This record gives sequence, C-alpha cells and structure tokens, in this order.
Amino acid sequence: MTQRDQIVSRVRARLSAEGLDAYLAYTPQNNFYCSGYLSWFVGEHWRFHGGNLTLIPADPSVPLALMVPEVEVPPARQTTSIDDVRGYSMWIETRELEVIMTPPENEAAPFQRTSWLDPDEQDAILRELLGDRDLLGSRIGTDLSYIMLHSAERFRQVAPQVRWVDWTAAMFDLRAVKQNFEIECLRRATELQEMAFDTVRVTLREGMTAVDVRNVYTRAVVEAASADSRYAEYTNSWLLPTVGNDGQVSNAALASRLTRGNLVKLDGGVTVGGYKGDGARTFAFGQPQDAAQRLYDTLLAANDLACAELIPGRPVSEAFLAAERHMQGNGYPQYCRGQYGHSLGLEQFPEEPPYISRDEHRPVEIGMVFAVETPYYGSDIGAITIEDLVLITEDGPEPMHRSPRELVVVD
Repeated sequence: MTQRDQIVSRVRARLSAEGLDAYLAYTPQNNFYCSGYLSWFVGEHWRFHGGNLTLIPADPSVPLALMVPEVEVPPARQTTSIDDVRGYSMWIETRELEVIMTPPENEAAPFQRTSWLDPDEQDAILRELLGDRDLLGSRIGTDLSYIMLHSAERFRQVAPQVRWVDWTAAMFDLRAVKQNFEIECLRRATELQEMAFDTVRVTLREGMTAVDVRNVYTRAVVEAASADSRYAEYTNSWLLPTVGNDGQVSNAALASRLTRGNLVKLDGGVTVGGYKGDGARTFAFGQPQDAAQRLYDTLLAANDLACAELIPGRPVSEAFLAAERHMQGNGYPQYCRGQYGHSLGLEQFPEEPPYISRDEHRPVEIGMVFAVETPYYGSDIGAITIEDLVLITEDGPEPMHRSPRELVVVD
C-alpha cells in the first residue's frame, strides 16, 4: 500500500465511522491530498475552484474517480493510481496533430470549443460519476465551508436526492497527522528557507528596505533550489519582512530603511512538493535596544515552553497555556494572542487547524507538525517573531528548524 493509498484508507475509515457513503473533494488542497494530483489550473487560479473533483466512496470495493480539465487528463493518469479520470473541455486545443490536420467530416457542423468552461458538461460528468457508483441518493461529505455559492447550487441540481454534509473539519483533522512523504516535503522546505535566511543575514546593509530584504530572500531560495536535485519539487516562496522600529505589517512599512539598532524580522515559507513550510527568525542590525532584547528573551522562553508541552497524548491547549503563563507572568501581563502556532501543509496561507489555542483540546498525536510561534508586532521597538516547525514523534517534539534561535546580532 502506497502512502497515498493509506490516506484514502483513512478517509474511507472515517466516512464509514460517521455513516457517510462518500467524500467529494472540492478544494484544490483536498483534491491533491486525496488524489496525489497537483493541478496547475485549479491549484493556481481561484476561478477554477471546483474544476477538480475527487470522489472517494466509503466502500473499498468501489473505485475512486477524478474529474479534471481535459488538458490535465494525461498527467493526472500518470501521477495517480486512479483509473477513472474524466476530463471536460476548455478553450485549449489538445488534440493530436493528425486530428487537427484532417478535414472535418461535416463542415456544416464544425467542432467548436467553449470560450472558457462549460458548467453543463462538468455537471454531467459529476452526475455520471455519482450514478455509476449508485451514489445519487446517498450521504456525501464535502468541503461545504469553502464551496462557492454557485457550486453548491449546481451540486444540488445535479443530485437533488443527495444529502451533502460539511466535512471541512474532518479533512483538516485527517491532514493534521502527516505521512512520511509529507514530512519530507516540509523538511526540504525548511532547509531551503533556512539557507535563504542565512543569505539575508550576511547581506544586511544599512539603508536596505524590507523590499530589498524580500528580494534577497527570494533569489536565495531559487538559487539554492536550482543547485540541488533534492529540491526539484520546489515551486515558490513567500516572505513577510519588517525592517526598523515600526513592526506593523503594511505596505507603507516596506519603505522603512535599515539603521543601526533596528530589528529585522523574517517570517515566511517555501513550497516543496505542494507542501508549504513556515518559519521565522529575527536579527538585530547592531546592538539592539535593551527593551527589545528583554522582550525577545521572554518570547524565546515562552516558545521553548510551548514546544515542551507538545507531547503525544496531551491536549494541544497545554502548549498555549504554557506560553501565555510565561509571557503574562514575566513582565508582559497584557500580552495576548489567540494562538501560539498551528498545523500546516497544503493551504495557500500556511496556517491550518489545529491551532495551538486555549480552546484546542484534541490530543497531540505522533506525526503532527506544528509551527510554534511567539511574535510581537509593535510600532515602538520593531517586530519580533520566533517560529519553528516541530515534528511530533513517539519521543516528543523534534525541531525541524536548525538555525540559532537566540537574537543574532549582525555587525
């Protein structure tokens, strides 16, 4: 059984436990997670959302199905173990050269393509997929929290007897426990990020702006990924940098110029194999203010305490409470955050449930990966963020970031 098959088996087991007959993946992230096919059209362009659908019947004897744009049918068949892959037409010409050079048999009714997409064709395919599996009168889980209104209306018209159940939270729960290949993607994303952070650190010069810092980081990621075949699945990166005493996240702050005594905050991630890493480091350009150093040390200690609580079997909320108690009991009684970290993996914005929050009482599980963070975004001493990826093993939390966590002073 492949690791992707293990994911499908876990989905099917949960469907059966909840009395559902199937799951229909709608979001690009859940389509990739369930099928193993990373769609370019649907994954990169929000107007295509709903253009890929992965159908997983709860019954293991009933085969999976995948609907994709016709131009993506060949790669979808090559990269998945799904036999039933059906494509719908687009404006793109995909037929073989021999076909397009052959005169049409009926010139009075020439073949024509839609100028965009044909929703009626997509609906017909979905109806066939459900009908072929005797699911037109069943209970089906799907990503109702993120489905566009017109998609939901079309689903009801396609299969008026189907009872659609919101399965958004269930999929986040399943995705929170990572397979080995997912962990490896996040490791490589973390490696690339840390190499780029190191490049930024040694490149810092007086007068640089946050835009300059972001550009250095982006080039460093691309160069590091290009130099090593281990990162062949790298696709993109992102960074939210701040420079100077104004730590607010805004476009106006991007123009601030670096001077001695300023903090430089780097908070970003890299995507490898569809999995989006996340992490942060803060540097001091010259000797930092005493207030900045003191706050940094307190945030670092709170981060350590949160990480130490991420033990299999303990409630996730214990990590939140440990960080909060430390911050509020060591000189910052009104420091307040809604969470001290989060799961991550496939979302465009890397934060995924479960969150390290006061209200998250589910137990920590082996195979989870958390981004544990303790930030400060003030407009007085600058921004501070300490964020590390932590893998939960049977022996407890294992840090995936390796770079120094103390406040590094750049001379």
